[in-house]
Amino acid sequence: MILSDTVKMKEHQEDPEMLIDLMYRIAKGYQTSPDLRLTWLQNMAGKHSERGNHAESAQCLVHSAALVAEYLSMLEDRKYLPVGCVTFQNISSNVLEESAVSDDVVSPDEEGICSGKYFTEAGLVGLLEQAAASFSLGGMYEAVNDVYKVLIPIHEANREAKKLCTIHGKLQEAFSKIVHQYVEEYISA
Repeated sequence: MILSDTVKMKEHQEDPEMLIDLMYRIAKGYQTSPDLRLTWLQNMAGKHSERGNHAESAQCLVHSAALVAEYLSMLEDRKYLPVGCVTFQNISSNVLEESAVSDDVVSPDEEGICSGKYFTEAGLVGLLEQAAASFSLGGMYEAVNDVYKVLIPIHEANREAKKLCTIHGKLQEAFSKIVHQYVEEYISA
């Protein structure tokens, strides 16, 4: 099916909804191959971003981060890192799709598995930063806060004051926009 869907993608280059559906099915087909699944989730995020669908792009990035967190939790024993994909449930209700608990899931310590640059703490941080930026562009400011709740402990543990300063500035912007939206809704009601 994955091969068939990959071929169909060429036929549907001009139909963005069908193209994204095919990409989703391919990503789903790679459920037991974290490296390939991550690649397709990121491809989907890129396509959504190209079309200005920032909230959808952010959701793909959250799934990517959850997938990375799931495997990092098997590789690393760092208390400040997310405890797998369950940490992301407040952001995306279906993020448990990234869970690595079934019998057919590969182990991250097998050679060549989860060896890409994203299956690192820095990779996770990058995905979370991209997700927060995309949520902000998509006007989903509450989700920006939820993403930063996962990211802040990582920067605190690494004593990265400059990054924390930047995050708190972005949180201030997000909350200001939330307040502004509530005021607008109250006035128009």
